[in-house]
Amino acid sequence: GQTAMYHILDSLVKILTPMTSFTVEEIWDNMKHLKAENVESPMLTDYPEVNKEWENKEVSEKWEKIINIKNLCAKELEVARAEKTIGNSLDAKITLSGKDDYDFLKENEETLKVVLIVSDLEISKGKKKDLEIKVEHAKGEKCARCWQYSEELEDGLCPRCKHILESK
Repeated sequence: GQTAMYHILDSLVKILTPMTSFTVEEIWDNMKHLKAENVESPMLTDYPEVNKEWENKEVSEKWEKIINIKNLCAKELEVARAEKTIGNSLDAKITLSGKDDYDFLKENEETLKVVLIVSDLEISKGKKKDLEIKVEHAKGEKCARCWQYSEELEDGLCPRCKHILESK
């Protein structure tokens, strides 16, 4: 885990150097470096390269598909926003229906809900081959903490937020 975090930090510092030079200089001064890169400034290093050993075709394909679904939903959310059905994405309930994509949608339901930033997500097996997207206003009331709509609010909090606050 620490090795992965090091590689992420090292790459981010190098990528952000042209935009936030003073901040990355401070980070650079306080982090360890590989012998080949033990230089005074991140500006004296090379831009990070993709390590071919870390490529995972399955994960890339999965996230490519999730991002494609997000882009399609974003268009529909914008239409619903223009029609005043919703104010923002957390006001929305999205129903995704797809005959061919049903298994993928079901497997990734929780991830999709987080990525889409909506209060409710419903997956159904559609009759059409292509993905169908329906946007409507979410039922219930808005949680005071996460702003997601829920029909199970207690003391102004949804069950998820209530659980989080009670476990601290």
